[in-house]
Amino acid sequence: MTKHNGNTPLLTWEPWSAGDILDVINNGSLDTYFEGYAQELYNWTQENWTVNGETGTRKQLFIRFAHEMNLHDEAYPWSNKTPASYTAAWIHVHNIFKSKNLTSDVLQWVWCVNNYDVPFEGYKAEEYYPGDEYVDWVAIDGYNVGQSVPCADWDNWRNFNDIFKTMLDRFDIHANISQKPYAITEFASSSVVDSKPIKEFNVYTNKDSPTNHFSPSGWIGDWGDITFDDSCTTNPHLGIACGNSSIKIHYSANSSQGNGWAGIRWQEGGYNLTGADILTFWARGEKGGEKAKFTAGNIDVSTGDIILTSTWQKYTLNVTDKNMCHVVCGFYWGTSVANNPLGCTIYLDDIRYESSTGINDVCVEEGISNNTKKGAWLAETYNTIKKYPKIKMACYFNIDKGGTKYLIGESDWAVFTTSRDNRNNIDDCSFDQNKRINQYKESVNDCYYIYKFPLYEPSPCFIATAAYGTPLHADVCVLNFHFFLGSELYSPL
Repeated sequence: MTKHNGNTPLLTWEPWSAGDILDVINNGSLDTYFEGYAQELYNWTQENWTVNGETGTRKQLFIRFAHEMNLHDEAYPWSNKTPASYTAAWIHVHNIFKSKNLTSDVLQWVWCVNNYDVPFEGYKAEEYYPGDEYVDWVAIDGYNVGQSVPCADWDNWRNFNDIFKTMLDRFDIHANISQKPYAITEFASSSVVDSKPIKEFNVYTNKDSPTNHFSPSGWIGDWGDITFDDSCTTNPHLGIACGNSSIKIHYSANSSQGNGWAGIRWQEGGYNLTGADILTFWARGEKGGEKAKFTAGNIDVSTGDIILTSTWQKYTLNVTDKNMCHVVCGFYWGTSVANNPLGCTIYLDDIRYESSTGINDVCVEEGISNNTKKGAWLAETYNTIKKYPKIKMACYFNIDKGGTKYLIGESDWAVFTTSRDNRNNIDDCSFDQNKRINQYKESVNDCYYIYKFPLYEPSPCFIATAAYGTPLHADVCVLNFHFFLGSELYSPL
């Protein structure tokens, strides 16, 4: 579909899996899968294409594999692992694809880092570089989040240089990375320019509540043993009035991944909750007697293993004197076969950070939007990118909240999704002409917007968009899609 529209896919390939996915790749367990997928891609590249009445042979694509590996280890399963393990996995996959004749004339590999290392004292992005033979492009992702991510310590208005210059400078002084063409594979701006303080910070209150924060996306251990429902209306804590719901978690104790335990992390990019000194939540078991452990995320304050009753009970974790300036994992539930050999079903509700006195502001919540300022940022950014001759490709995410999972509200397009994030399903992608920001149309019609193959040769920079692609003729725009490893892989073909 992408190719028929005159676009060339930039395939973001995310190897999600339980356990250490890099070890799984490196020990060859997934070789059959990789070989089969590589063969399918090769067959696709050999097909003819027709765009706007013109025809040709040989289709082409980019692959951005296991991106942003320099983030904290709660961001992706491949993040913040040892550079040796990451580079070995990259080379392993690359060589399998090369063995299927997917050479650089039809497929180019995009090595992509976050615009800064998280944690700052951890591994550095450059340490993850697989080597010249295995990389065609080097890329950076980064956002101007404005004040759209509630309470985040990186929640401020920034221009292109504020976001990217430090990492671009690091690329420039690296003997090998500096020789590759550069790409900005994710960039965008929020419209939120002002904010307001709040007294309590909800992790969960009701299904799809706009006051919920963090996402229950970190399924670990025997994740296949978990059934999760955050819209359960069976006896929620505050009753069923006004659409109240609770979270229902069933644990089968089948050890489907062989670990003997399972858990879920509620996680996000990082919130500044310095005004909070307690985390409160309500919990109950289906029958009573169920054992579980709850933790205030990366703050590492825990209930330990506790026995639940069949009626709602309130639990409080004291986070006084803890470092609350960058809370990545807001909440954690876990259990094990040892504690629940026959499995169990538990319920959670009204999970929130608070000030025990009710006086302190827990954090700063999102507030005022300004699309005019967002539009000005976009035009300024395009003009700035053109001043960097090494940047040969840029892909624009038209988001509002500063991260790919927040493609809601005033967004023009919503084409980036994960199957776990039910707030954005790829089937619901839409475009609303009435929501275009000022100067958006002007930017995408810029002459730098179109990129014509061959895949790369030294030339003035071009800008593609991950939000909108309308080729003027048989030239090719770059669209960016997320795909998953394993049973939830969506083929771009």
